[in-house]
Amino acid sequence: MNSRKEGSGKKSIMRPAIIKSVSLHGLILISLLVSFSFSDKPLVFAANTPAAQEQPLDIVQATFVDSNVIEQKKREKAQAEAAAQRRAQEKRRQEQEARKKRDEERKRREQVERKKREDAARAEQERVNALERERQRQAELERQKREKEELQKRQRELDQALADQLKAEQAAMASAQQQQVLTEVQKYQSLITQTISRRINFDGFSKDAACNLRVRLAPDGLVLQVTILEGNQALCRETESTILRLSSLPMSPDPAVYKQMNPITFIMRPTSQ
Repeated sequence: MNSRKEGSGKKSIMRPAIIKSVSLHGLILISLLVSFSFSDKPLVFAANTPAAQEQPLDIVQATFVDSNVIEQKKREKAQAEAAAQRRAQEKRRQEQEARKKRDEERKRREQVERKKREDAARAEQERVNALERERQRQAELERQKREKEELQKRQRELDQALADQLKAEQAAMASAQQQQVLTEVQKYQSLITQTISRRINFDGFSKDAACNLRVRLAPDGLVLQVTILEGNQALCRETESTILRLSSLPMSPDPAVYKQMNPITFIMRPTSQ
């Protein structure tokens, strides 16, 4: 039984070896068939001819190709194809890099141009804004100038109106005061004339007799000087002596009235009484 197991074990071990040997011989036979070369010249069986005896016969040669050579050629072919593939890949990579660089350069140029356009647009907008601000500033200055001139004009008109009003009021007051002064002057002139006339004896003087005199008075009415200007001599002497005897005449306490009455000039007639 053990011998059967050993025999079957040997057969199991020998089968792969036999298969491998048969496969190897088959490959060698195929290589021989493939590598067997024939001459391109036809075979001539003319041994009896002189030419055939002189001409050397073409010998069919068979070349034995080793499997290592085949494997080497396959490896070389594969290496060549791999190298070609690597070169193609490298070429594609270089083309991609070149295309990428061109795209990046194009994008960079576009960015530069876009930035230039943006800077130019920004500068133009800033220029426009500056012009607009300057225009608004000038317009504001003009407006302020017009307002100032208008205010000055209104102020001048108001000042003129106030001045005119004050002047009119002053004129009215002066006129009223002057009228009052004149009234007072007339009043005191009449009082002085009456005072003098009551002290003169007009008997013996005609109604046409008259004497023009000028009298200088002190603010309290004190007679300072009597001057006969013209007229009836007798009446003038009588009037002068009467005034000197009185020594003072009626006088207003208002300085304006005193200023208007000093000196006072009047005409004395008999009808004055």
